[in-house]
Parts: sequence; structure tokens; C-alpha cells
Amino acid sequence: MGQGTKKGDRVMSWRYRLESPFRYQSSLLSDVLFENEWGRIDGYSIEIAKGYSWDGCSPAWRIGSLWLGTPDGKLNPDGRPQTFYASLVHDYLCQFSRSIDIKKEVTVILFRNMLIEGGFSPLRAAIYAACVDKFGPQDWGVDADVFQYLQKGYR
Repeated sequence: MGQGTKKGDRVMSWRYRLESPFRYQSSLLSDVLFENEWGRIDGYSIEIAKGYSWDGCSPAWRIGSLWLGTPDGKLNPDGRPQTFYASLVHDYLCQFSRSIDIKKEVTVILFRNMLIEGGFSPLRAAIYAACVDKFGPQDWGVDADVFQYLQKGYR
């Protein structure tokens, strides 16, 4: 838990920060190619860089040292909450959604699948995924300028 970067006059808070790179494989990513300073997707796998920070499941509010909001689930044996990796991947995809050629529906399915792998029941995972689908970011797709850039092979 810590402080993020300054944006305007306010400091953006984040809940989690990767201590080492995270790699995940899924056939849902088979047609996706993307790379930036925080990670890459190279068809079937996504790797997110050490130091990447995110806020976990939303909505959540920080009050002093406490976070109130969407429950992250119980702790897994590694000491991380059940939503840790699902929220990491989903937040990364959301953050760069205007540059990654991926459909919102794919990210919701990926989020649901990762929640189940993290220990959620299929029902609870479906509820969280439905909330992400309905209340999460709705502006998906590659900008026309970015798409032209990608079409030239600068991935």
C-alpha cells in the first residue's frame, strides 16, 4: 500500500505494487500483441513489470490506513487476497485499453476466470465479473491514430 504518482494537484493512491514481474497465460490473449514500459502481451501470455501499481477491485476508498469498499476475498497461502492477480491484469488492460486491441468482453471473461483460479466460487466470480462489465470502464478499443501506428508494425 502506498502513494502513486502526482496527477495535477492530487496524489493518486494505489493499493498494490508488484515486487516481481507477473506472467499469466490464456488462450483469450491469442491474438493480442502489445508492449509498453509496464508490460507486454505477446499472444497467449501477458507479463506485467515489477513496480506496476494498481488499486485492486473497485470501488474502494482509502481512509487513513484502511481501505473500504469491494472485498478482495480471503488471503491465499501466498498472503495475497483472492482478487490480487485478477485485479492486476484487469487494471493493466483497463489502463491501456485505448492502445491494446482487445475487446472489453474478453477482459471481463479473463477477470472471471482468474477470480476462480484465485479461489472464488464460480457464482461469486460471475457476480464480480457482471459488476465489472456493468460499472467498470466502458470506453474500449484502439484509437484510430494508435491503430494506424500499430498497423505499420510498431508494436
